[in-house]
Amino acid sequence: MNENTFGLVMFEVISMSGLTLIMCLPLLSGAVEMNGVYGIRTRKAFKSKENWDAINRFGGKAFLIFSIFYALLMVPLAIHFRANPDILGWISYSPILFILPGISISVFQSKLP
Repeated sequence: MNENTFGLVMFEVISMSGLTLIMCLPLLSGAVEMNGVYGIRTRKAFKSKENWDAINRFGGKAFLIFSIFYALLMVPLAIHFRANPDILGWISYSPILFILPGISISVFQSKLP
């Protein structure tokens, strides 16, 4: 891997975190009405307005916290291991970790009526 690859990995990490953070803000504020396009869309969320609001606020918070944590962890790791192509390769696969907030949302919604 060369310097160009390091730049691509950094772009991936920063853009994933940044876009997720931006998309969480309307969910956190409760500005997203029930719809089939944007928000945390699960069967349980569509059962009631209360469930929709609770799940979307929780989901926004979960993804916001995770995206900040992800950036604070992966950017220094990428910088530290910029000369190690094997580690940079593993970091390039790290967006799969964004499934973790989804799992926490699933657990949260299972406790709702």
